[in-house]
Amino acid sequence: WHGYIEEAAAAPARFLGTTDHVPNSRSGHFDDFSSFHTGGANFVLGDCSVHMISNNIRLDVYQAMATRSGGEMLTSHQ
Repeated sequence: WHGYIEEAAAAPARFLGTTDHVPNSRSGHFDDFSSFHTGGANFVLGDCSVHMISNNIRLDVYQAMATRSGGEMLTSHQ
């Protein structure tokens, strides 16, 4: 996922986060998504809905959710 630096002379692309590890993983890196919420992290999805993604989500499901057009569906069981 990419973003930009506001008010910069140029707008270089930079990564805002990766899905190498599940949210709030103890083995995560600085560019992984995390939050101070107990049990997961909130994410805004492509349909503008906000969902809490559990720290216990399967990594393959979490990574599939980060694709642009994979057609994956989010259910309350994930």
